[in-house]
Amino acid sequence: MELVDLKNYVEGADASEAKAFAFMAQWLQEMSPKYCTCSVQCNKDCAVVRGMGEAFQAAMSKL
Repeated sequence: MELVDLKNYVEGADASEAKAFAFMAQWLQEMSPKYCTCSVQCNKDCAVVRGMGEAFQAAMSKL
């Protein structure tokens, strides 16, 4: 799945799907310090992570 597909999916998501994405976003945000142990913090510059974050933000704004 491409990032554009993910963004389009989130834009068309119903309320329960948006809630699921928002839950996942919150979980990832809380777990990031635990699972991201990269010393250079590559997740900050990663286009995939950035794109997923934008999709998650779109989901949260729908709620």
